[in-house]
Amino acid sequence: MIQLFIIGAGRHAVEVYSYIRDLKGEGRRIKVIGLIDENKPADSWEDTEILGDFSVLKAILNKYKNTKFYYITAVGDNNLRQKFVEKINSFKFKNLLPFTLIHPSVLIGRNVKIGEGSLVAPGCILTTYIKIGRHCIINVKSSISHDCNIADFVNINPGVVICGNVNISKGAFIGAGATVIDKIKIGAWSIVGAGSVIIKDVSSNITVAGVPAERIHYKNK
Repeated sequence: MIQLFIIGAGRHAVEVYSYIRDLKGEGRRIKVIGLIDENKPADSWEDTEILGDFSVLKAILNKYKNTKFYYITAVGDNNLRQKFVEKINSFKFKNLLPFTLIHPSVLIGRNVKIGEGSLVAPGCILTTYIKIGRHCIINVKSSISHDCNIADFVNINPGVVICGNVNISKGAFIGAGATVIDKIKIGAWSIVGAGSVIIKDVSSNITVAGVPAERIHYKNK
């Protein structure tokens, strides 16, 4: 039995929870202990509950030191997701591990590696020789072709098409419906606007948008 905490109690958490239900429907033994959210008080939520903030999580882990727990972040913002993972890592609890959620409908080819704590949502296609980093979001009906490298804390939004030999660096955000042609490099913490077509490399910490995409804003991280 996987005993699981969901980190975050916003609308993305509703999606994550529905994917967990789908996994349970396929026979996976998962129990959601509850949700941890810094900004919401303890309350009922769906058919589980919001437990409280990170102090509540620490108390549970201390109380049940001999029980193995898992967690998944349900936060779309890449910076905030990284912050939460760093906070959890700072606790240094050996009984809390990241959970990798791959929806049953995902099509995965040979030699695909998916990092711990990442989410691959319904309808995604991952072909072959792909590496996806830690705590990424590969959202609904995205496709990633051969020989791509997706770094940690990347968010690939619904309907994104990533062609072969693409490298996406840490914390990049690829907006819904964007297309990235083959052999492109996308820099760390950059933003690609929804519906954009990327035909040339994107530097770190900038925002690009359009068809073809052009730089529109410098992002101070």
